Amino acid sequence: MKLSYKQKNELPCMMKRSTQINPKPIKIMYHSAKLNGKKLSGGNVSSTRKMAVITGATSGIGKAYAGYFASQGCDLLLTGRRREMIMKVAADLKTRFSVNVEVVIADFSRNEDIAALLQVVGKQKNIEILINNAGYGIEYKFIEDEIDHQLDMLKIHVEVPLMLIHQVLPTMMNNGSGIIINVSSLAAYMPAAGNAMYTSTKSFLKNFTESLHMDVNHYGIKVQCLCPGFTHSDYHRNLSISADHMKQGLNYWMKPSEVVDYSIYCLNKGQVICIPGFLNRVVSHLVVTVPRSLYYWIALKMEKKIRNHQHSPDLAIMQAFSNRPVQGVRRPHLLPLKWLPFL
Repeated sequence: MKLSYKQKNELPCMMKRSTQINPKPIKIMYHSAKLNGKKLSGGNVSSTRKMAVITGATSGIGKAYAGYFASQGCDLLLTGRRREMIMKVAADLKTRFSVNVEVVIADFSRNEDIAALLQVVGKQKNIEILINNAGYGIEYKFIEDEIDHQLDMLKIHVEVPLMLIHQVLPTMMNNGSGIIINVSSLAAYMPAAGNAMYTSTKSFLKNFTESLHMDVNHYGIKVQCLCPGFTHSDYHRNLSISADHMKQGLNYWMKPSEVVDYSIYCLNKGQVICIPGFLNRVVSHLVVTVPRSLYYWIALKMEKKIRNHQHSPDLAIMQAFSNRPVQGVRRPHLLPLKWLPFL
């Protein structure tokens, strides 16, 4: 069921823009970490409108955020790795909403790409919104993978968001307003066997966001940690989760637009931790009531199922707590769901 929240008047952008097609030719400011062997420097967008910086905006939740803030009249600075896809997204948004759009093609595992993005961001004086959305999952255990690959995840999930936040905060503090949203995961609440780095980085984002909120709230800056569950996006498709699995059980898969709608709803209510989806919120509360020895047993059982059936770790764990089987994955013998809080 599509969520509908009225938040237009509370957004920082100057006004909601017309969705009429701009008759002028589309001109998208484009930056890349390297082009023909030379680094490009960023340029300012000439605009009095507020700007939203969104990482990982090629698809999924990041793309939905870009569409939302463009619809509210914000200029955009988008990042992504897949040039053709993100340029198409940028052209579509500029055409539909008549906003200025910058694109930075960057792989955040590369230091030079991070430096290029920070250079572009540093030149902007109208940044009002920062969405740290870039992220990914891996299918290898910490001990089975090369340490450099594991550290790449640490860099992309933790270091880059910290660098961007540190870059934009002085401007936001000076302006007395701003929005920072760190996209974490429901996995922040659920340490998973075989997925140590992913769940740990997402847990860091959650704790850091709450601490940052206490530091900057009095400056008029809103900070949120978004912890979505299963979302129809490239993230879960890249982990070999089929469309059939997305339709099973209690059907707690959400559309990216629904996740973003709920994020804005929470933002306007001043909620720092935002967990879209009723079942996701139930699970986040249940996992802290289960004795850790029982939780570890469940997580280890699920890790074995994951390796055999190539499901995402949070899917299997959540399936166990929902007491509903996933096709091809046998559920361990658990007490009924309603008994768990009393254990």
